[in-house]
This record gives sequence, C-alpha cells and structure tokens, in this order.
Amino acid sequence: MLTNFKYDTADLREQDREHIIHPWIDLGTAKTREPMVIAESEGAHIYDSEGHKMLDGIGGMWCVNIGHAREEMAQAIADQVRRLCYYSPFGLISTPPRSSSAPGWRNTRRAI
Repeated sequence: MLTNFKYDTADLREQDREHIIHPWIDLGTAKTREPMVIAESEGAHIYDSEGHKMLDGIGGMWCVNIGHAREEMAQAIADQVRRLCYYSPFGLISTPPRSSSAPGWRNTRRAI
C-alpha cells in the first residue's frame, strides 16, 4: 500500500482549473467544479492526492489494462522511449512497435 501522500490538493485543483482543458466535461462548469486529483497507482488501484484508494475501472478500459507499477512494463517502456517514444499514426505512417504488434491485435478484436 502506498502511504507517501505529500500533495497540496487545493493547489493542484486550482492549477488544474486555471490551466487544463478537460474535453469530456461541460467547459462552462469547469472553473466551478473540483477535479479529482489522481496521484499514485499500484496494481489495479489508483489513489487520489488525499490517499483514497479506488479500483481503476477507467484506466483498464482504455490504456492501463495491465495494471499499474509493473516493473517489467516499466522496463519495456523505458527501452522503447530510448529509441522512439511516440510518433503519430496520422496519414500513412507507422513505427516498428506498432507494425510488429498489429498481427496480435487481429485476434483481440474478434474477442471484443
């Protein structure tokens, strides 16, 4: 369990309201609402800046279905970032990791 929560939640919320655009909310209410500040993670759980532990249901839907803080993934990501961290798939552009992973995606799409 994580226990090192030294975050100034009020300041983080204020900075968020002043500088971040959240495209999936009513932007007219953005400055009057308090954003939830997700600060840390471990396994299938996330922790807000005040230490509340929650199941990460949203991350698993889109991009963190492997869980958080996994050393083998951190190493694989670090190795890739040293070569090329990201390049847009816009137009007809690919990268070796994207192309070499594509055959495996075909099987997962059938299961969805």
